[in-house]
Amino acid sequence: MSLNDANNFGAIKVQEFISEVFPEHSGRGWSDLTEIAKLTALRQEKNGQFYISNFWRGPMLYSLVRAIKPRRIRELGTGRGYGAFCMAKAMEDGGIDGKLFTVDRTPSNKAYDWAYVDASGENTIENISLDQFWKRHLPESLNARIEFKQGDTAASHELLSNEKEAVDLVFIDSDHTYNGVTLDFFSTHSIAASNAVFVFDDYSAARGYGIRKLINEELSDFYSLKVIDMELTEAHDIAVDHMMAVCNVEAAEVNAEFTSPSDLRFKYLLARRWLRSQAISLVRLLRRR
Repeated sequence: MSLNDANNFGAIKVQEFISEVFPEHSGRGWSDLTEIAKLTALRQEKNGQFYISNFWRGPMLYSLVRAIKPRRIRELGTGRGYGAFCMAKAMEDGGIDGKLFTVDRTPSNKAYDWAYVDASGENTIENISLDQFWKRHLPESLNARIEFKQGDTAASHELLSNEKEAVDLVFIDSDHTYNGVTLDFFSTHSIAASNAVFVFDDYSAARGYGIRKLINEELSDFYSLKVIDMELTEAHDIAVDHMMAVCNVEAAEVNAEFTSPSDLRFKYLLARRWLRSQAISLVRLLRRR
């Protein structure tokens, strides 16, 4: 299916997608993932109200892992770990002998304000690092399945250079610009199995987002595509046009060649991203004066 026209697609509801890929759990409750969400996906609005951000991302990723049984998962953009822990839970529940590597620019020992629901059921904010929070509040068995790597998501091919097994599942939720997401895809594709599944968050027409452009113009001619409506409400951080996309949901063998990290185009995209970051830094500096 080719989606050269950005408006020419049919999105399915996330619960319908879950029923398709993992019918064994169709209609189940998600109390276990809700507990993970309370620890890793709680956010606070400017008016002080707390809410869980994009809850259905967790069950969707969980169901996909249970369905395709990946041995090596790569996540680009760790955030606070909601996606990572839901996928780790799926590996544990499914008896999958696998490992998840998650990459983020923010060091895991850097403390920042973390919103979560504490043991007494109260919404709270604590200044704590990812390392400390995960070890203190999340199951040791799930922590053991996740390995955090600090660094540039576009250099994931280098960060996993010692891994002998190819990546089976990639979840990309990092730089949302076209340059950024394209670099992330090329990097992970270079170390992925030929039947790897690629999941993209924020398949959106929002200004500055390039995920849709990459998928529509470069990936949809090679991969089957599922666009998923995440069913957000006005209480969430993104209420309109928030979707996710899964490329190669059937985990089929795909014989496709894309730009590799050694190619000139990859280096060109890196240079453009560096120039953009410098321009943003300069604008911020001028505004502070």
